Amino acid sequence: MENKKISIIVPVYNVEAYVEKCLCSIKNQDYKNIEVFVVNDGSTDNSEEIAKKVIEEDDRFILLKKENGGLSSARNFAFDKMTGEYVAFIDSDDYIEPSYISTLVKGIEDSDGQISMCGYIFETEEGEEIYRIQRENEILTREDIINRMYVPMNKSWGSFSWNKLFSVDIINKNNLRYDETLGIFEDIYFLYEYMKYVEKGCFQTAGNYHYLHRKTSLINTVKGPRAIKKWTEYTVAFDKIIQDSKEKDKLYYNQAISMKWIHGCTAIRVMAGMDLIDHPRYKEERKFLKKNFITQVINKDLPVIKRVGALLTLFMPKKAYKMWVKKNEK
Repeated sequence: MENKKISIIVPVYNVEAYVEKCLCSIKNQDYKNIEVFVVNDGSTDNSEEIAKKVIEEDDRFILLKKENGGLSSARNFAFDKMTGEYVAFIDSDDYIEPSYISTLVKGIEDSDGQISMCGYIFETEEGEEIYRIQRENEILTREDIINRMYVPMNKSWGSFSWNKLFSVDIINKNNLRYDETLGIFEDIYFLYEYMKYVEKGCFQTAGNYHYLHRKTSLINTVKGPRAIKKWTEYTVAFDKIIQDSKEKDKLYYNQAISMKWIHGCTAIRVMAGMDLIDHPRYKEERKFLKKNFITQVINKDLPVIKRVGALLTLFMPKKAYKMWVKKNEK
């Protein structure tokens, strides 16, 4: 089973409280044929020193250093150095179960496909489970994968790079890279580009990836300029997919429309809550909300609460924002 060499890329930036647990979980994989690129992306805390102690005397780990450039830049920095047949991406504040890599490799072998995915667990920093995504083991066609890439929400494979195994051959032959112009949510567009070359894949039900829900991270920000940055850049990532897929890939186009509509609603709420209704992005997202309102409000693959929230956002965006903040600050 371990004839396939697996590359693992772990970008590291100011995660001194988490990086030891992450790297130890990689060291303890039951699948041993791995190479691990730990990319210090200009950390200013003790992340590098902690990483060095964890990986010393394990020649499967390679520590790389670069100036801070963000997650996309860190991943791209390691791409040219990969010698594995497949690559996995792990965020340095998360951790994985010992069978994580072997589970993903089994998916590749079972399906003879180009992508393998597994279940995952969202949890608090205290280790309390928020929710988990688990489905039946399935061998999937490209159509199957795309139809559940983003929607149904919280039941999909997810729009992120972690919980997946990718073919290095596909990445290299097609010169695929993360878009460094996207400050966040770079995974969304990379996944879209990668899926152009996928014929089939597999989902393994095991929830072997632990995603840490950090209250202070950008992804969980609900107020202020950082929240605007988050939600508007989310819609920008889907804009790129919508523009490219409109004539080429109707399956992906429909998924991207639904996701931009949902997250555009949140962008509208946040900007309305900060009295930025004259913001160009506010006007653009509101126009998109209205244009696609009927088709999306009857879309049963979107949660009822999201569709009701969109209705409230259309007519009472400030009220919708207050309710959204109250819910998300619990």
